[in-house]
Amino acid sequence: MRKLDRTFSRLIFSLWILNFSCHQSPNESGNSQISSETNEPGETFVNPIVDHGADPFVTSRNGVYYRVYADGVSSIYVTRFDRIERMREEVVTKVWESKAGERYALETWAPELHYLNGHWYIYYTAGVRADHRMFVLESTSDDPQGSYIWKGMLKPSTDAWAIDGTVLDQNGKLYFIWSGWDGARPLQQNIYMAPMVNPWTLAQPAFIRRYEAEGASITHARLRASKAGSAGQAVKEIDFEGSSVEFRVQAPSSGLFAIDVHYSNGTARSSRHRIFVNGKEIEALAYSPTTDWENWQTAQMKTWLNAGDNIIRFLKDEGAAELDFIEVKDFGADRVRIVSPDEAWERRGGPDFVTEGPEVLKKNGKIHIIYSASASWTDDYALGMVTFQGGDVMDPKAWVKKGPVFSKTAAVFGPGHCSFTTSPDGTEDWIIYHAAVSPGAGWNRNIRAQKFTWDDTDSPLFGTPIEAGVPLTVPR
Repeated sequence: MRKLDRTFSRLIFSLWILNFSCHQSPNESGNSQISSETNEPGETFVNPIVDHGADPFVTSRNGVYYRVYADGVSSIYVTRFDRIERMREEVVTKVWESKAGERYALETWAPELHYLNGHWYIYYTAGVRADHRMFVLESTSDDPQGSYIWKGMLKPSTDAWAIDGTVLDQNGKLYFIWSGWDGARPLQQNIYMAPMVNPWTLAQPAFIRRYEAEGASITHARLRASKAGSAGQAVKEIDFEGSSVEFRVQAPSSGLFAIDVHYSNGTARSSRHRIFVNGKEIEALAYSPTTDWENWQTAQMKTWLNAGDNIIRFLKDEGAAELDFIEVKDFGADRVRIVSPDEAWERRGGPDFVTEGPEVLKKNGKIHIIYSASASWTDDYALGMVTFQGGDVMDPKAWVKKGPVFSKTAAVFGPGHCSFTTSPDGTEDWIIYHAAVSPGAGWNRNIRAQKFTWDDTDSPLFGTPIEAGVPLTVPR
């Protein structure tokens, strides 16, 4: 199914969930107060903890848990509850309803609630079909269930379809992380990261310049017409010994720059170019498959450039890839792609090939991003992980992938789009996630919780999803 068709189906499903689910104000049981009961030692609970719902985001502050969710149309709700396993008893408040007719007033998905710089911020997805983008609200008080004001759209210089935004706070510096398209063709969802100026604004590169491949010096390669190419042309057949494309680029000053390479690779395996900058060979650039030759994606590298003219040469190495253009910009000032669906377990059910729902998970200073992969409407939806290896978080090569780290079993299907919290006493770590209510149920999902642990390298050990109805010890 194409993304546009899925988007419409997702809207219909969201409306069905609104009518059928247990998200009824003030809460599912009709209560207006949080339970004050305490758990006895050895007490248990069973999953699901909410019978219908998806994309759960749970956080806590001052001993109270909060969950944020959307109705799939234009409203956002924040709930509060005292214990993870008692989420059914949550007190629900509608905190936002978008104005009819606005760009951000339809198909509101996957909100997240973050406390930053003394305010609560809600990051959410909204739009119509291929026009989805990320937006942000700011609280007017310290109460997450209080009123909010609209702060605007989070827009990188490369503006494209975007969903499922979250925030990384690294030593006081904020970074926005989201899932989106590279351009206009919905064949692949990648995960991107960009620096933030403040909680509602993405940084913009001070310098950015594009160079079309057809305007470069071409050796043993050819031009082809490309409907999806940026200027209607691309360079193909960089496939022979000595094939190369050479760009003459200008830098405003000497320093480290990011080079975004718009490429396609319609083969079934990765390809590679050798890269020379001013005659010196730097690290080879890899191109993962893009499914077809009109699905343009961005590969990224960083390199030192001299003030004024520089020569960047792309030379045939392995496989085949076509070039559309390159962009030269300030390193670390614009979005970078940190995850793409290039492994078999991330490509089930596609195309479209999907990586989405990024969530930050930290332990003793080590940073992980847990994300969802494969088609969300299939039983194969699962969680993967990239881990920061040190250096600059905006360097894509500083992140190493592992996965799947949490996937379907014979009794649990499509586990994905999670968030993380701790037990009331702070000694246990818990994953809150959704799963399909039954095999083949697609977007008919419920919300579940289970404890996880860590290995001696501070990497999470999620184990396997535990079957619904199996008794679990309540959080401490």
